[in-house]
Amino acid sequence: MFIVRHGDAEHIQRQIIAGWKNVNLTELGQKQALELANKLKNKNIDYIFSSDLARTQQTANIIAQELKVPVASDWLLRERNNGQLEGQSKQEINWQEINNDLDKMTQLDIENFSNMDNRAKAFLNNLKLFPKQLNNIVMVSHNGFINNLLGVIDTNHQFRKISHMEVIELEIDLESINE
Repeated sequence: MFIVRHGDAEHIQRQIIAGWKNVNLTELGQKQALELANKLKNKNIDYIFSSDLARTQQTANIIAQELKVPVASDWLLRERNNGQLEGQSKQEINWQEINNDLDKMTQLDIENFSNMDNRAKAFLNNLKLFPKQLNNIVMVSHNGFINNLLGVIDTNHQFRKISHMEVIELEIDLESINE
């Protein structure tokens, strides 16, 4: 599996929190997706899964068009729902304080990490339903969700910033994923 974070998007340029908000790729993001598609041409990609949000859909569609493979959208791959903070300036938010205070997260309607882990497990379990011939898939998602997915796969994973269009190549034993 090739895990990819979407390309540069409008909310990044404007330094705002997007979460589940639909924002488009920038021109740079579109170019990044095309460059990645060219790098993946020799990887025999069979299928692309993408979050259903615009920035990931646009990234996935550019890659799919170049590789001539199908794309499936899945809401499970969405970024963390940042509730009332969506659309606000990133500079005004103390994430460490919020992430360590479940009551504050609940007050602000922010999705908790346990729910994100459950979405990641559900996605991985859904992959078991696809034919075994789908050996090489691309998953296009978001920084937060990718980190949660990696944490579900490897409990030693340390949350880190995933760069735009960064590719993380993994071999996953889906049978070892707990439901």
